[in-house]
Amino acid sequence: MTLAEKHKIKAEEKKLEKEEARAKFRLNQIKPTTNACFNILFVLLSFVCLFPVLRLYDFRFLHGFYHKVRVQAFPGYIFHGGVHVPLE
Repeated sequence: MTLAEKHKIKAEEKKLEKEEARAKFRLNQIKPTTNACFNILFVLLSFVCLFPVLRLYDFRFLHGFYHKVRVQAFPGYIFHGGVHVPLE
């Protein structure tokens, strides 16, 4: 076997390895529509995770607002434990 034949065989093996690598790469690639669906899914999941935190602060703000409205609505009463108690 001559040196040229060895180089030719080695080049063919290298070419075959490159083709196999390209085939594996194409197999592992994600399609653009699937990628878009995953992005939408991740955005929705992030909102689901952040919703309870945002709701907690919203609830605290509104609870304080309603408490002020209740106190101002009945100036002669004290709001204690969910019940308006008359001042003595």
